[in-house]
Amino acid sequence: MTRNSFSPKAFGVLQNVGGRRGNSIFTASITIPDEPLMVAIQGQDKSSPTKHTFRRLNPILITPVTLRLFIPPLTGVTLWANETLDIPFTVQNAGAVDQDIDVRIEDDQDFALEPKIYSFSIQPGMSATKHFIIKGGLKAGVTTTVTINAKPFVLGSTSFQSGQFDIRRLTVMEHAVEGA
Repeated sequence: MTRNSFSPKAFGVLQNVGGRRGNSIFTASITIPDEPLMVAIQGQDKSSPTKHTFRRLNPILITPVTLRLFIPPLTGVTLWANETLDIPFTVQNAGAVDQDIDVRIEDDQDFALEPKIYSFSIQPGMSATKHFIIKGGLKAGVTTTVTINAKPFVLGSTSFQSGQFDIRRLTVMEHAVEGA
């Protein structure tokens, strides 16, 4: 349901998938709407003789993330000292409406080169592919933690807390010197 109307947007039948008395786990399959939503559960108490109807509402507003971030495995890829490395990514609009998406790279050793942010306007079901560039430091053995964040663009927001992210750790290596 949405916060403004409290009208149900989707229904699902709860399935008990485990747990124990007083701490059961239930799931339901529903279609997630594009707009922010709240979750409510309604049912009947089977343990009482009158089978009271109950409703539980979680008042936290959930904002669906309708984008996907893909970064290929970097196995076998080496970050060489003082050399650049491309990190490709693809971002997909999995929603039903056009979406403005920002993708940003951050790393704790400041190896990332400009541009450190890309902005896209992507139609439903479509995707965009680009790459970030990092440059290995001068000293071998230094490890950097690289985080790539993708989130819907919200005018006036500087937060990258919602959306998708991927974290990779890369260690600077030196080329072997022949004859040494």
